[in-house]
Amino acid sequence: ISIIGVKFEERYSEMTNQLKVQRERERLLGLQKKLQALKGMSVVVTKILGRRPSDPRNLTIADREMIQQKAVSVFHEVDLDNSGEIDIQELGAAMKKLGMDLDSDVLAVMMQVIDTDGSNSIDATEFTEFVFNFSTGEIWDQSENIVIGQRTEFTQ
Repeated sequence: ISIIGVKFEERYSEMTNQLKVQRERERLLGLQKKLQALKGMSVVVTKILGRRPSDPRNLTIADREMIQQKAVSVFHEVDLDNSGEIDIQELGAAMKKLGMDLDSDVLAVMMQVIDTDGSNSIDATEFTEFVFNFSTGEIWDQSENIVIGQRTEFTQ
C-alpha cells in the first residue's frame, strides 16, 4: 500500500504542477492580449491627436475641447452604419485601416476597456472619454478593476 501511496502522491504532484503551468500560460496569454490591445488603443489615440499632450496634468479647457472635437469626428468615421455606436466589427475594421489586423480576443479586450457601460458597443461619450483618458495616461481596466496611469486635472 505504501508504494501505491507514493506513486499516487508523485502523480498528484505532477498533475498539480501541470495545472499551475497551464494557468500561468493562460495568464501570460491574457497579458499579451492586453498589451496588444493597449498598443492598438495607442495607435488610435495617436492617429486622432498626433501625440500626447506635453503635460497632461495641466490641460486647459481649450485642450479638452480640441480632444473632444477630434474624438467625435473620428467616432463618426468609425461608426460605419451610423447607428451612433461602434461595435466590435467596426472597431476591427478601423484597426485594420490603421494597419493593425487584430484578432477577436484582442478586440474584445479593447471593447472591454472602452465600453464602460457594458453594452457591448461604444457610444460617442465612451469613445471621447477613452480618447481623453488615454491621451492623459489614465486607462481603466474593468476586468482587473485598476486604473493604469493617474488622474488628470485640467485647468483654464
